[in-house]
Amino acid sequence: MKIPDHGRFAYSPIGERRTYDWPGGARLAVYIAINVERFAFAKGIGHLISVENQPPDQRGHAWRDYGNRVGIWRMLDMLDELDLPACHLINSSIFEYAPSIPKAIMARGDEFVGHGRTNAERQGQMWEDDERRLIEEARDIIAHETGRSPRGWMGPWISESFVTPDLLQEAGYTFIMDWPCDDQPFWMATRNGRIMSVPYSIDLNDATQQIHHHHTPQAYGDMLIDRFDGKRLNSPNDVVVKSDDSIWFTDPPFGILGNYEGERATPELPTNVYRVDGKTGAATVVAGDINGPNGLCFSPDEAKLYVVESRARPRLIRVFDVTEDGTKLGNGRVFVNAGEGTPDGFRCDVRGNLWCGWGMTSAENGVVVFAPDATMIGRIALPERCANLCFGGRKRNRLMMAASRSVYSIYVNTEGAVGG
Repeated sequence: MKIPDHGRFAYSPIGERRTYDWPGGARLAVYIAINVERFAFAKGIGHLISVENQPPDQRGHAWRDYGNRVGIWRMLDMLDELDLPACHLINSSIFEYAPSIPKAIMARGDEFVGHGRTNAERQGQMWEDDERRLIEEARDIIAHETGRSPRGWMGPWISESFVTPDLLQEAGYTFIMDWPCDDQPFWMATRNGRIMSVPYSIDLNDATQQIHHHHTPQAYGDMLIDRFDGKRLNSPNDVVVKSDDSIWFTDPPFGILGNYEGERATPELPTNVYRVDGKTGAATVVAGDINGPNGLCFSPDEAKLYVVESRARPRLIRVFDVTEDGTKLGNGRVFVNAGEGTPDGFRCDVRGNLWCGWGMTSAENGVVVFAPDATMIGRIALPERCANLCFGGRKRNRLMMAASRSVYSIYVNTEGAVGG
């Protein structure tokens, strides 16, 4: 049986390709793509955030226009704050409708990518001559307004006809973003040459995940940090945010050891402690020699990081010095040998005392408190094991304790350190 094929590129398994690095030996390249789109009022097609109203459906149109009036400006502010470049997939009608948007993009020096005239139409439904005019019109408007023709293209709604790559290459475009079939760029054949396919992860598109698949913003964020160096994380566990907005988390294997806490899987990475930079979003390993890292927290001055080594026997609480302007760890050492106890989640108070969830016997269950010199100075007995805890309330003086089947609280004569 002969199955119809596009004939533009051959099958290529990623594991059999030549290994290549980006400049500087980097293994991962990331781009930020922002869709800047205009929709027609009561005509054509458009995204729906809810059930469609009867025409003219002003609610749906207004929701779509929110991005041009508010959303894009908040995103540009964030990109400026983080000093990140972006590419902007822009409908050419935006230049007339909202000229301040492309003006702000040009001031940043970002790249424009052709994205049709409006997202109220799909080019895949057009005759070839009509599609050619669309592609050339979008190119010419961007070139006239910015002084430079766009190099790349993504069709409105990622729509294509049978000849779209040919028309794009003939119009001077050098890359296309309509084929989400790979993690690496690759060449596609056209009738008069070739054009490069640049991966666009439709599965990580925010509209796809939150509107169509109904994922929460938190779940969407988890997808973005689901892998490190091309490999799947084990089962991220405890997390703490430092005052510089960096996110530190542990990645033990508990969620992939069986089908009780997650789904059984083969680990692809060691059980590391990671830091995600609050400005760049880059993830780095800050500790890779901990057997089953679990709970973690900073001292009040953020000069130390405490980490539970849950797969050591007996369990250990280790402490590290935070070095290199708060980005690295060093001088790792044992802070507490837990003996028969099982420390889990913990937090520091403003005096530097470490309040630890504890178990697993009736004599051990509850919370144990250690002074900064590792002396045990207190215990709160509970009828069940305490796995995690935090300080809450207006004054952060109410200790909340998550146990096996219950949540307990008690007011204490101290306050939790800000951020934990």
